[in-house]
Amino acid sequence: MKRKFFKFLTIVALLMGGVEAVNATKIKFVDDIRKLKTLRGDFIGQLALVKAGSNVAKYIYDGKYWLALN
Repeated sequence: MKRKFFKFLTIVALLMGGVEAVNATKIKFVDDIRKLKTLRGDFIGQLALVKAGSNVAKYIYDGKYWLALN
């Protein structure tokens, strides 16, 4: 089940993020926003995809915090 979810998020990342997602070598997949707040990014500009109900929210790491992308 988890593997299918991650494959789905990878496809969504490529469709939603376009060049952003391709340039990010490591995309974090998170199933709960509370978990994202405890994670550090590996580099500035790293993308994280967070499952929010039936939607997926994109976040970018600024070196200290995860910022939501619109």
